[in-house]
Amino acid sequence: MSLDGIAAWVKDAKEVIGFHHRLILRDLFISIIDETPVKTGLLKGNWKVDFKAFDFKAVDVKDPSGAITKRDVSAFISSVGAEDLSIFFSNNLPYAYTIEYDGYSRKAPEGMLYKNLIRVRSELE
Repeated sequence: MSLDGIAAWVKDAKEVIGFHHRLILRDLFISIIDETPVKTGLLKGNWKVDFKAFDFKAVDVKDPSGAITKRDVSAFISSVGAEDLSIFFSNNLPYAYTIEYDGYSRKAPEGMLYKNLIRVRSELE
């Protein structure tokens, strides 16, 4: 195989890996948003994703259906490549932790984040 052939193979491999990386992230993040319990929609509206660090700001975005948040997360995921290994997904409302880890919500007694991480991990094994 020539150097050009190897370079083309590497480029194709990165595209395939990036494609699957985006599919996995989209499945994980959209599932978390969908399974976030709704009272006012504020909890769903505060899921944020970034390359650099966790977003520590809470915002006043009520998104009961999750449509706005899923649109924003999907747009972000579209820019993810195979080399983007550090992606931060966060929700900084004070009660997000209580709902996730303390079984506070009757709508999501098992939380929303950890159970989806386990699900995706088991699907990949």
